Parts: sequence; C-alpha cells; structure tokens
Amino acid sequence: MITQYELERAIEAIEQHRAVLGAQVADTAVAALREKLASLLEMADDAYKQITVLVADLSGFTVMSELLDAERVRDLMNAMWQRLDHVITMWGGVVDKHLGDGVIALFGLAEGEEDVAERAVQAALDMQLELSVLNERIQQLDYGQFGWRLRQRRLQMRIGVHAGPVYWGHVGSSDAYTAVGDTVTIAQQLESLAPLGGTLIGEAVYDQVTELFQVRPLPPVTVTAQPLPLPVYVVERERPVAFGQRTERREMQTHLIGRDLALMELQQLVQATLDGGFGQLITVIGDVGVGKSRLLRELLPLLQMGGDVAVWPGRVQPELTHLPYALLRDMLAQQFGIRRWQYGRVAHEKLLRGLATLFPPEEAEHLVRQLGPFLALTDAVAAIPQEVGFAAMAAVLTAAARLRPTLLILDDVQDADADSLALVEYLAEVCEDIPLILIILARPRLAQRHAAWPQLSWPVETVRLSPLTSIDARHLLHDLLQDIPVLPQVALDMVVAATQGNPLFIMELVTYLAAHDVIERSAEARRIHLGRLQTVAVPATLRGLFWAQFNQLKPEERQVLQLAAIIGPVFWDGALQACTTENIAPFLYVLGQRGIVRLRYGSYVARWQEYEFQHDWWHTIAYESAPPSLRASVHRQAAAWLLAQTDNLFPRLSLLIAWHQERGATHSAAHRER
Repeated sequence: MITQYELERAIEAIEQHRAVLGAQVADTAVAALREKLASLLEMADDAYKQITVLVADLSGFTVMSELLDAERVRDLMNAMWQRLDHVITMWGGVVDKHLGDGVIALFGLAEGEEDVAERAVQAALDMQLELSVLNERIQQLDYGQFGWRLRQRRLQMRIGVHAGPVYWGHVGSSDAYTAVGDTVTIAQQLESLAPLGGTLIGEAVYDQVTELFQVRPLPPVTVTAQPLPLPVYVVERERPVAFGQRTERREMQTHLIGRDLALMELQQLVQATLDGGFGQLITVIGDVGVGKSRLLRELLPLLQMGGDVAVWPGRVQPELTHLPYALLRDMLAQQFGIRRWQYGRVAHEKLLRGLATLFPPEEAEHLVRQLGPFLALTDAVAAIPQEVGFAAMAAVLTAAARLRPTLLILDDVQDADADSLALVEYLAEVCEDIPLILIILARPRLAQRHAAWPQLSWPVETVRLSPLTSIDARHLLHDLLQDIPVLPQVALDMVVAATQGNPLFIMELVTYLAAHDVIERSAEARRIHLGRLQTVAVPATLRGLFWAQFNQLKPEERQVLQLAAIIGPVFWDGALQACTTENIAPFLYVLGQRGIVRLRYGSYVARWQEYEFQHDWWHTIAYESAPPSLRASVHRQAAAWLLAQTDNLFPRLSLLIAWHQERGATHSAAHRER
C-alpha cells in the first residue's frame, strides 16, 4: 500500500522535473497523485475499500516450543514467515499484521488493481506449498534426542479468504494503518473452519475465481457478520490455464472476422490427426498482428466438442531468450503452475506434483531430477546430457498423450533458441505414433533464421495467415466502432488503406486516432471528426505507428525507454536508476499511465520492482533508437548491477550477465569504428 509519505515524495519529484516533463504531463501525473493523497488523508467513517482479505494461522509450533530451545524456535519462525510473507508480496498483497502464529494480508488496497481475488487464492496455494517444502527441510535437520518426535509432527496451516469492504485507516492510538470490519472478521472465521492444510473461501471470492480453480463445496457455515449461512468452498488446486486465457481478458473483444477458411483448414488437420491417433507437427505462419493466437483460441472450443483434449501451451518469454530450451521450459512451467520467481526447491516440488499424475512416485522423482536442471527450473548439481533431457521430455509427453490426446501450442517460435527447435524436432519424430500434436505459431522470420527447420521424415502441414481483405477489414472496423452511430466512408477508406488488412494495425490505429481526438467518445457525442483526421499524419506501417508514438514522447521519456530497453524487455527500477542520475520514478509512472510499460507482480530480483514493455514493438523501437555508445554503456552497467544482486531468482543469471557483457563489447567496438 502506497503511503502518504511516498505520495508526497512522488509529487515533489514530479514538480522538480516539471520543466523536463512538460506542463501537460506534469499536471496529469500530479493531479492523479493528489487525488490519491486526498483520499488517503480523508480516511474517516466512510473510508471503506473493496478488497480481498487472507487470514492464515499455523498449527504445530506448540510441540516445537516444548521440545526445542526458544532461540531455535525463533529462528524457525523467522525463516518460515520470511518465506510466507515473500509469497504474499510476490502476488501483490500487503501484510497487515502478524497475530501470534498467524498473519492477515490484504489484496487490492491500491486503486485499479486487477485479478485481486485470483491473486489472493494463488498466494494461499503457494503458501501451503512453501510450508510443505519447509516441513521437508525440518525433517532433514538434526534435533538430537527430540528429532524422532519432531519427525512425527508437521507444521500445518489453515487459510481463509474473503472479499468485501473494509475500513482502512488509523484505529485507536496507533499511527499505523490497519484493516477492520466484517470482511476481516469473516475471513478469520473461515480460517478457523478450514481443514488443516486447506484454504477455505467465501462465496464472494468463489464467484470471481470459479473458472480458475478446482474447488470442493462444503455445507454453508454460520458467521457472526451476516444473518444467513455463508456458502463456502475448499480450494483444491489451480485449473490448467487455457491457451491465451490470461491475455484474452485484456484484449479488445471483437468477432472473428475473415478467418473462416483458415479455421476450417486448421480444424480439419488437427481432427484428422486426432482421429488417426498419430502425431503431427503443424505450423501456423503469419506476420505480427494477423491473428495467429486468436485463431487457436477459436479452434480449441471446437476440438473440445469432439472429445477430451489436453492443451499444453508454451511461448518464448522475452526475458529468457538467452536460456537454452526456454520454449519447452515455459511449457512445463505453465502446465504445472511454476511461477517465474519459483526457482529451485519450490519449482522442484511443483514439477514433482505435476508428474506424479502421470508416473509412479519413484519414476516421477527421477524425471524431475533430470528435467528440472535440464530446463533451468531447478538448481543443477551436474550438467544433464542433451540425450537424457530429450528422452525425459519425450517420456513426459508420451505419458500425457497416452492418457488423452494432447496439443502442444508453442507461440512466438520465431524467437526460440536453436536448442528449443532441436528438441521440438526430436519430439515430433519420436512421438509420431501417439496422439501428440505440435502446433507452432511463428512469424515468417522463423524461416529466415532457421531455413532448414524442421527436418522430419514426413511432411509438415502449414497454415498461412494473410492480411484481411478490404471487405473484412471494414467489417472489423464496424465491430470496433459499433458505438459510433455514423461512420464516414472516407474515414473507413483511409484506415483500410493505411493498415493493409492487418487486424492489430487496425485496432492500434483506432486507439491512436482516439488519442488524437479524431474519434470522440464523450458524454456529449460519439463521432469521428473528419476535419481533425486531415491534420493527423497516419503512419503507413504498424512499425511506423509505434515509431510515431515514440517520437511524440518527451525527450527525457524517450531516454528512459531507451535505457529500459537496453536492460531488456523486462527490467527493474533499481537497474534503470543505476544508469542515470535522473529520478526515474515519475517517468515510470507516466509511461505506465500511457500503457507503454507495466508493473509486474513478483520479481526475479527481490527488493526491486519489475516492469515489462506492454508490446514488443515498444521495446524494439526504443532499443533501435539508442546510439551504440549508449547501448555499450548501459549493457555494461546492467551486467554490473545484476552481478551485485545476491538475492535474485533469475534462472541461470550468469548467462544473462554474460550476454550483457558481450553486447556491451560489441557496441563499444561498433562505436569505435564510427
């Protein structure tokens, strides 16, 4: 939760940089911050927030307190709560208070937070997992004559999660803010009613997360804060994430237009493979923005109508392109719910639990010890040979496909490393006799980078997506502008001609024209201003559109983006601040408000906030605009900053540091040649 002090400091920093930021940007940022400050200062009887409350309480420390000395118990408690509080923070929660052997955490205190209830439940599940891992470590420690008794006991935790209004402010004589109210009371009562090792949620939370988690209903319970019995549910596990499910909620929603033939072709290819019970590799090729991912999202419900099909999605995470096998690493991480900051022992446990659904315990453990280090999901004691890692991955997918037909949907494959492509090629060959279908989504540059890929003993099927026809482009425009009663034909013609049938370009250009007041959506009117349209320079390409928006930023904003882009598509405020003497906080705030960068929940590097570019075009253009001398300097500074981070969770950090050092040397040489 942002404090009054932090808000005042942020306003002060923006005012100090008013001349640099410009009056319009500074006024916008300061107005938003002052509004937050005013709401904070005016906390009174009506100071209520709609948030989600998590209450957790431990069971089992009494036995430890009886058997161990106070200092050892204290150390165990501190280590445990450090891990559990870390989980809460990673999911965007705030620890309100610790009470005895328990904690109260709040999600959604900041304005505009998304997925609040989902993140609270995710935190609850991860806290239970952290505790189970801690129990395993406790069992391995030597406690002398009491060890045998401690091994008979395990720490267990009850968690209750409830959503609703709470009062957030000063209570009594304390200067600290805290949360009180019926929502907190109900969450505490749910915790007391939860089974040991379980998480109990109320109906208000259930309504928001029912599609994301597998739950078991219990008989309604009586709580003191409401007259009627409260329906409650035990959260058992997270449901597998459907392809594109997380991102689709944030996309501009339109009908599928102009893709009927491509969808039919792809459905026939997949269905023939499923009916035949054999493997297949299908590539879907198209330029950025033509709708490859959307096509797959439309395909999956059609396939599910014909039977039970498992979907294992994976994509190249932009910050891990330096990592061998990054594509398949992400696929396993998504399938088994391994978060990016869960590296090492927790990732090992999640991978083990996932594989235990496919193999006997001993075989699952054996595969985890191979795949975990091979894919940089866990620490490596010794290097895993390629043939061992390949065979282990094939064994996992063979078991999954024999259980039920399985689709591997691998996205952004044009950015995949050569090792990932070799593994995909291997899987396609060795799994050709089982119902395992690999669907590859890629841009045309995949063939430019890897002309001979894939080399298989049987033909690969390819679906190519072309731009929309002019008629379909107009249909998409009508879909996007359906709230505008009158659509001038000249405006539609201009957009269709400029975008050349690229759906993403069409949607981005509509947003661009709205930002330039060509498209008005106000309380007074909804219309297109043809006069203003004549004065706006419309870029000829999608790349040009992002360049135009980049060039319209203030010089100082562009420089911050350049520094961030050199650090990477994912960057940290600490690394960014190390590259400049300017205070970067107000710039990050403004760029976030404009939708150019966004804050991530959880961070690879503890203690620092992590950001990512909203679109890879922003990252590409900002990087390309930076001169070689700046690139060389920032790459070296980024390497030095990362080297100094001792509490990082970044997989194979040494590879990223080496990459920055190599890029720094390359750009230094290029600068000297000039």
